[in-house]
Amino acid sequence: MSAFIQYTLQGLALGGFYALAALGLAVIFGVLGVVNFSHGACYMLGAVGAAVLLEAREGPAGWRSVVATAAGGEIALWQQKR
Repeated sequence: MSAFIQYTLQGLALGGFYALAALGLAVIFGVLGVVNFSHGACYMLGAVGAAVLLEAREGPAGWRSVVATAAGGEIALWQQKR
């Protein structure tokens, strides 16, 4: 039963990420009228960073996820200000 709960929560988390990505693209397309592909690149950069940090196994997984998310956000902000 615990595996079912774990898989359900992981599926909901992944679905939430997909929903955030889709909403971000929809807002950008609605406002600008063009698809911004760098938006998706920032999501992928954050996902790769999270995968690397989760494989490192140093420190709690929750903090590694927060650090990967913050790093992806900072890179996106840096790209926007350029």
